[in-house]
Amino acid sequence: MRIIRDFAELDGINQTVLSIGNFDGVHAGHRVLLKALQAKSMNYQCPSVVFTFDPHPLEILRPDRFPPKLTLVERKAELLKSCGVDFLFAYPTKTDLLEMSYVDFFEKFIRDELRARAIVEGPNFYFGKDRIGNVQRLGELCNANEMDFEAVQIIENDRSPISSSVIRRLLEAGEVGLANQLLVEPYQIEGVVVAGDQRGRQLGFPTANLQNIATLLPGDGVYSGRVSLNDQSVKCAINIGSNPTFNVVERKVEVHLIDATVELYDQMICVEFIQKVRDVKRFSSAEELRMQIESDVRQIRSTSF
Repeated sequence: MRIIRDFAELDGINQTVLSIGNFDGVHAGHRVLLKALQAKSMNYQCPSVVFTFDPHPLEILRPDRFPPKLTLVERKAELLKSCGVDFLFAYPTKTDLLEMSYVDFFEKFIRDELRARAIVEGPNFYFGKDRIGNVQRLGELCNANEMDFEAVQIIENDRSPISSSVIRRLLEAGEVGLANQLLVEPYQIEGVVVAGDQRGRQLGFPTANLQNIATLLPGDGVYSGRVSLNDQSVKCAINIGSNPTFNVVERKVEVHLIDATVELYDQMICVEFIQKVRDVKRFSSAEELRMQIESDVRQIRSTSF
């Protein structure tokens, strides 16, 4: 998918159908909204655009309150493409934008620059300075400017709305299986492989140690997952947390490739989480730990995913 960062890149596009929001994680609720967006795109024969801010305004206004991201822009674009979106507009957030009233934002961005023919939003959409603009006011502005507007009711899960916040809480609790049920694709992290302490290799299970991870880490535990290498999907065991057996308190992310040996140092790799296998625990000896890892790997190898 093409990621747009400047209005000049819209030259040649006379009209768009539009949805504005963060779309962090791209979950099942987003998919319902994007299905409506795709229908508008087909109806009006113009491209669908998701407009988001990069960075999110809250990162600038209240960085201490900004939650960890579930997706970076590039991953978000992949997920949106899978939902039928034509373009992701990742607009560079600037201070003057944050001071813009909701009416000015509508007129300058939505009407004049993005040339929206139709707009689709969820029920909790807010825009403009101090988030004064809401769905009702957006609908009124669209009506006054002869734009099609649709407010989509986001689906709920066990009577709770599906949201990025709900998914964060599940991931932090280690419930990646439940989180994956709400996401359009299984949760991923991306990091650079660095040299570790070689304990995994000494136990017979070498690991790729990941650093520079910019998105939310699931809670401590051992997980099943997979890594894409040379267009092949390789199962893996993922350990997040400390190593209490060796009195190591530093929190690490270690990935053991199952039935594959590949040199990965200094490479950026993407790791997909499938299910939690067990909690992190202290073992009485290195041999007891080795036997548990062997059991974990055997379980992951035999599981279909």
